[in-house]
Amino acid sequence: MPQQPTTIRPGTPADLEPMYQLDRLCFDAPFRFSRAAMRHFASEQGAFTLVAEFQQNSGAPSIAAPHRDGWDATSPPAGTPSTQAPTLAGFIIIHLEHIHPRTQAYVVTLDVAPEHRRQGLARRLLEAAEQQSATRQASPMTLHVWTENTPAINFYERSGYVRTVLHPNMYAPGKDAYGYLKALTNPKP
Repeated sequence: MPQQPTTIRPGTPADLEPMYQLDRLCFDAPFRFSRAAMRHFASEQGAFTLVAEFQQNSGAPSIAAPHRDGWDATSPPAGTPSTQAPTLAGFIIIHLEHIHPRTQAYVVTLDVAPEHRRQGLARRLLEAAEQQSATRQASPMTLHVWTENTPAINFYERSGYVRTVLHPNMYAPGKDAYGYLKALTNPKP
């Protein structure tokens, strides 16, 4: 079993191609994103992306805050020794949507490489995204899941998400989605 990814950090434009490739590995059409759609969702104002890197010979896990405007164009934080380049193990894209009178967070996608599944990485990414969203005073967190994706449905329900609605034909004809919602607790100042 591979080691836990060692770093969850803000996404950068350099992550776009690895994210696109991982999305193609994780999802069948019509659930995957095109390169253009991936770039759009990751760079849209109010969006932020967190990526998980697997790096051998690394230290303790760390979580870095995303750039305040979303898609951080700087290099990833330094400080983790390595004998090889890190590889993308997973990522999450979140949109902060201003729906008067509040801001809510929306999970655009959560992808984890098959070899890193069942190790708690999806939970770490989701919790980090929830924390960043709450810090920005966003609540609730919402998402959609294909009605036949039982592992994802179980994961989100175990993570405290409540099914709220059925969206017929959301992904394609006959590809319905459940809508989910979770209230986030804003951190105290």
